[in-house]
Amino acid sequence: MANEDNTKLFVDEPSDRRTYGSIPSGSGNEIRAGYDVGSEFVDSTLDESVWETLKRDLVRVGRNLKQVLLPTSTGTDGTQHTLRDWDLWGPLVFVLVLSSALCIGASHPSTVFAVVFVIVSVGAVVLTANVQLLGGHIIFFQSLCVLGYCLFPLSMAAVASIFLHNKVARMVVVTGAVLWAASAALPFIGSSVPDTRRVLAVYPLLLLYTCLAWLTLVKS
Repeated sequence: MANEDNTKLFVDEPSDRRTYGSIPSGSGNEIRAGYDVGSEFVDSTLDESVWETLKRDLVRVGRNLKQVLLPTSTGTDGTQHTLRDWDLWGPLVFVLVLSSALCIGASHPSTVFAVVFVIVSVGAVVLTANVQLLGGHIIFFQSLCVLGYCLFPLSMAAVASIFLHNKVARMVVVTGAVLWAASAALPFIGSSVPDTRRVLAVYPLLLLYTCLAWLTLVKS
């Protein structure tokens, strides 16, 4: 009787095991390698070329960038459910661009690069941890991804500041970049915490963007 119960237990229990193998692609003798998860067959990327990997990552970066900077394209649910397929390649590139642009023309470029890189990296981690401590429902790396993609306007403003020597023109560009970055990040951060704690989550974000904007404005 005990053996029958144990057998029934293992038979009825849902399984998450992945069955690896290959299936016909639908034409000729071409075979698709991958693994089976439930009823879905997921393609394996182990045998693809380097160019295919780069192309797939670039497409994903472009798609995620559009979802973050143009939140109206994500649907009526806003940015709360955006970037399920998150990545950190895009944020890394934008942080490097921002740091490199701000260190050009500086008397100590290596120091400026390190300071900007640390401010952005540590700031994003602190902002995410702050939202979680405030009771927000947020995925850690997804939040880092969104905050990193929201740096795109500031990165472009930093690049433009290399060629803009007029203070007024630089201020207009930087102000527009800050407003764009804030408008993209605030819905995501604000909707992740209770309404009574929203200010506590949003204030550090605005402080980070203001600090980066000031570094861009005072750039020589």
